[in-house]
Amino acid sequence: MRTVKKAHEDLKGFEETLQFLSIEVVKQLQDACRVLDSPEECLKLSERIQAKDDCIDNMKNAIESKSGTYLEENKEISRNEIDYVRAAVVISANLEHIADHAVNISRQVKYLIDKQFMKNFNHSDYFEVIIPAINLIVKALKKKDVNLAMKICKAESEIDVLYASTLNDIITGLKSGGSAENSITALFIFQHLERVGDCILNIGEAVISVVFGERIKIHQFEALRHNSEDENMMMESVGETKSGNTIRKVFEKNGGNTKGVIFKEGIALKIEKEKESIEKWQKIMPGIAPAVLNFNKNGRNASIVLEYIKGSTIKDIIINGQMPAVKESLNAMTEKMGGIWQSTKETRPVKGCFIKQLMDRLEDVYAVHPEFKKGKSVIGRMETMSHEEVLKKAMEAENVLFAPFCVMLHGDCNADNIIYDTDRKKISYIDLHRSGAGDYVQDASVFIVSNYRMPFFDRDIRMKIDFVINEFFMFVSDFASKNQDKTFELRMAMALARSFMTSTRFQLDKDFSKAMYMKAFYLLKKAAEYSQKPESFRLPSGILEYWGN
Repeated sequence: MRTVKKAHEDLKGFEETLQFLSIEVVKQLQDACRVLDSPEECLKLSERIQAKDDCIDNMKNAIESKSGTYLEENKEISRNEIDYVRAAVVISANLEHIADHAVNISRQVKYLIDKQFMKNFNHSDYFEVIIPAINLIVKALKKKDVNLAMKICKAESEIDVLYASTLNDIITGLKSGGSAENSITALFIFQHLERVGDCILNIGEAVISVVFGERIKIHQFEALRHNSEDENMMMESVGETKSGNTIRKVFEKNGGNTKGVIFKEGIALKIEKEKESIEKWQKIMPGIAPAVLNFNKNGRNASIVLEYIKGSTIKDIIINGQMPAVKESLNAMTEKMGGIWQSTKETRPVKGCFIKQLMDRLEDVYAVHPEFKKGKSVIGRMETMSHEEVLKKAMEAENVLFAPFCVMLHGDCNADNIIYDTDRKKISYIDLHRSGAGDYVQDASVFIVSNYRMPFFDRDIRMKIDFVINEFFMFVSDFASKNQDKTFELRMAMALARSFMTSTRFQLDKDFSKAMYMKAFYLLKKAAEYSQKPESFRLPSGILEYWGN
């Protein structure tokens, strides 16, 4: 076991190697600038730039090697030290890329027909932005200084402005009859400088990630800082939605992670929709959804800060809890959900559009599982319908099928979007951007299949999953009966088919995916047969069970 003192010496070694690497990269950039200043005398400088390239590669490789050794030999190091080492690797890789761009710039110069052509552009402006940013890297990392990291990141946007102006000058020159050979060569040179900006941004974001204990992009950090001026905080990833929204828990560095807030950032339309949905839920049933603490919109993106909801998701309770805990959370959820459905019930017909939802996602299913896309087949003398024909008939049946009333829906009623606090015996809803009035069968089917599709095949866990599915289905059936919903089972078949089939796009296990797909196909065929007698349909026995399928 390595001593703490030795571990700290190793970290200092990372800083020293990065410092030397930064110095060498700056020298490469200074030589590249001199090459552009005097292209007619570039041969000797170009040779020197290319000769140093191997040395820089070796420094980068040394940091990667040291990082592996450090992580292997220091098993008890803190998360912060791990983040630091990872950042050093990211920084070294991007510094090496910057050096490569310097090499490529020196190589491009020889293609200039007019050696004075580069004097038409202010290439030195780029280097005056790039070099100071690189000189800040080691200091920013060592001090974990967010403000210095932001200065590094901002260099990228400054370079983008310079590049846009240069590109416009090159295009203008070409339109006025300028040399195509010289203009294209110049364009390639400035493209390398623009890509240096991308590398610098990666480096700045790596430093910010060390400070906050979580990988974070500059636009995400700016959104977070807009919502909170407190930089004495840490983050941990909570997840990322299928739509691409980033979700993080933010808490004080010294306060533990038992308290905090949820920071969500992504496409403005979806973040705004979630904010509106939460506000609607707070009016309907105060406390069911997290409070909105802050909201910020910036162009196409937006961010929201939400109250952190204490407790465990239904999914976590099923996977990790004992059966009494599973029963307790399920009883609390069905009681709350039944109350919501009853109190928000409006007696007006509503169409579920489950088959349309399925059709909209079918190409994504086939992209992951192309083997599912089947045409007609022949069994003996009988020709079976293609999957597309079955879908068409099911859609025809659904077009005349309506729920007799509508209720307020969660909208994405997965088992990991419902939280149960055992201490307060409280159910909460999260991830509410799809909430709205609709057929309760939508939420019910999504919850059932979100349990079924859990990729756990241990018998004990699977028994808990089957228990939850069966108990929940009985709850929904009872609600349908009490509210005289006579077409409930037919709509449930279509909704389950939708959820079974679309869930396969998130599941790579071929056997498990095929089982879900075939369940969906079977349900659709059966449902299509009852278009003229929807009240007579009954879900096939065992369709919700995993064992034996």
